[in-house]
Amino acid sequence: MRNAAPIMAGVQFDAVVREAVLIGDKLRGTLEGNAIADQLFALVRKLGTQMTVETVGIMVRGEDAYSRTGISGLGILYDEYFADASSLGLTKHFLENGLSDVAYYCALREAYPDKQTYDFLSGQFEFVFAGLKCVPDDRFSDKFTNRGPSAILDYLTPADSV
Repeated sequence: MRNAAPIMAGVQFDAVVREAVLIGDKLRGTLEGNAIADQLFALVRKLGTQMTVETVGIMVRGEDAYSRTGISGLGILYDEYFADASSLGLTKHFLENGLSDVAYYCALREAYPDKQTYDFLSGQFEFVFAGLKCVPDDRFSDKFTNRGPSAILDYLTPADSV
């Protein structure tokens, strides 16, 4: 029966992620979307050790780029299961799949293993990865409070232009 647990966990997680993908942009700001996001976050907190690079990729990929909700889930994964998250090779995965902004976020989290998601709220970090750097303005903390860690991605700019 123990071998069935990871399979059942994967099925449960995949079902919630598929619902989130189907809702798409309506995931944020709707009752149905908020309920799906809450389920997603609860599953990440409960089953984080069982997540695979493929599952994280599905969770994070949005319609055109990345999902803000997926990035919040990724932040929870790093907060709750740092060793597992950092062992998945997410930075490489997202670079290879055209999401260099998400790769930046993964590299940032892995460069600061002792920090939790909201430790980045101040925007006071000097970090360059894949030619990108986060250059926050005076509204960064407000945006971070509303958008979660995806606000970091909103402020990415080519490092050589700063």
